[in-house]
Amino acid sequence: MNTGSQKTQMEAKAINYQKLLAFPLAMVMIGTVFIGSALASTAQDVADNACPINSLVNEIVVNSAAEQATNNSQGSSYNITIVVITNFPERLKVYKNGFVIFTALVNTGVPAAPTPYGTFYVYKKLVTRTMSGTNPDGSHYSDPGVPWVMYFYYGCAIHGFVRSHYGFAQSVGCVEMRPSKAQRLFPLIPVGTKVIIE
Repeated sequence: MNTGSQKTQMEAKAINYQKLLAFPLAMVMIGTVFIGSALASTAQDVADNACPINSLVNEIVVNSAAEQATNNSQGSSYNITIVVITNFPERLKVYKNGFVIFTALVNTGVPAAPTPYGTFYVYKKLVTRTMSGTNPDGSHYSDPGVPWVMYFYYGCAIHGFVRSHYGFAQSVGCVEMRPSKAQRLFPLIPVGTKVIIE
């Protein structure tokens, strides 16, 4: 047996394994840079779209990116879907196993600060939250104690909010409903629930 030849073959295999292991690590590092820059630009886009962005926007963005993949797979297993209908009167319906189990009149974003259309997943729930940001007219707002918050897209959430009327666009991107309705909805919705805005 030629031990020198075997040693050379083993060294070559070790080098190939190192290369093989280095490639995914490089891809992860490149992906991290790419995702980080994409999240930074997306956070700016969200801020420009006037969805409420508070001081924890980085936490929200990171949680959204990290949890979204998990929640996408979990969301379908809950058999619960929230559908927000944005034509007048605006309303929210919750379906469980194909049956409506909850309805409420809601307010979505005004044309200058619209609620995003599409399919999302609830990625964070908070019993109460201070929401702050910029109104479409450039003025700033800070609303402490916003109740029953269910984030589904960066700073956009379904939550309770006191208004004199419901059923038409008047928020800065969130989906608002009567606080008493939001309180009833909150325990029905696990993280990972699908949200369809149409």
